[in-house]
Amino acid sequence: MTRRLLLLALSAAALAPRGAFAGLSDTFNSEYYTIATAAASNKIADVKIFLAKGVNPDFTDTAGRTALSYAAAQGYPDIAKLLLDSGASPDVKDKSGNTSLHWAADAGHLEVLKMLLAARATVDAQNRLGLTALMLAADRGRVAIVRALLEAHADPRKQDYTGRDALGWSASQPAVRRLLQDAMK
Repeated sequence: MTRRLLLLALSAAALAPRGAFAGLSDTFNSEYYTIATAAASNKIADVKIFLAKGVNPDFTDTAGRTALSYAAAQGYPDIAKLLLDSGASPDVKDKSGNTSLHWAADAGHLEVLKMLLAARATVDAQNRLGLTALMLAADRGRVAIVRALLEAHADPRKQDYTGRDALGWSASQPAVRRLLQDAMK
């Protein structure tokens, strides 16, 4: 080994982390492992570490998704509560214009949806297609979600960019249609 290579190897060895947390420091400094990926993987301990390190709870990944949007989509109420308690905004939009409320409504995660509503999520926020959380829930036939959104004063008459409202999105969902029709009276 040349003298230069030996010096480089020794320098690298001196800078390498040691002990039980050796891999941890590299993991939490990685551009590939973020608070969003920790939340998507239901790793609440890692989310807590990111927050303790001062990571912005509204950090967005390359898709514009936040940790809260992943917790909403996957139905992780403990992570959602932690993030909301840490100041995460329920209204951050991803690149498609979806908020955490859109994700929770679409996936049918009532507990997280109620947390988002309690945190004052904008109930009628529209994504880039003009869809609201109510429209997504209506399309999926999610009766409990539709009921919770209506109780939070979601507007069943609001239209997407093609002129279709929640009732139009509920065409193949008779139970949801009845709920929406009653709300529109």
